[in-house]
Amino acid sequence: MRQGWSEWERVPRPDPALYPSLRNVEAVWKNNVYIVQVVPHKTEWGHVMQLMIRRNDEAPVRDWLDLQRIKNEILGEQRTAVEVFPAQGELVDHANLYHLWVLPEGFELPFGMREIG
Repeated sequence: MRQGWSEWERVPRPDPALYPSLRNVEAVWKNNVYIVQVVPHKTEWGHVMQLMIRRNDEAPVRDWLDLQRIKNEILGEQRTAVEVFPAQGELVDHANLYHLWVLPEGFELPFGMREIG
């Protein structure tokens, strides 16, 4: 466990009347370092959960261990998540907000770390 992280606390969802772009947020989790918004998506792969992650101090997030821990603690250790680097024409970059797409339980990508080595 990293030093300085408090326990996750579920906080109220954003008011859709004030933040229409966040109307699909299902849950919001916060600790003393991060805030994470959880958004469900129905896809051809099944029920995918989007984690929108930002630091409370608005600094960039670039620690892989932090992202792995967030995924594990909010949606579970046995779920696979991916981070997408979109085509330039699809890029949305309004803040230091990071997105993990957590795949359905039991879903296996046709590639992965098991193939390295």
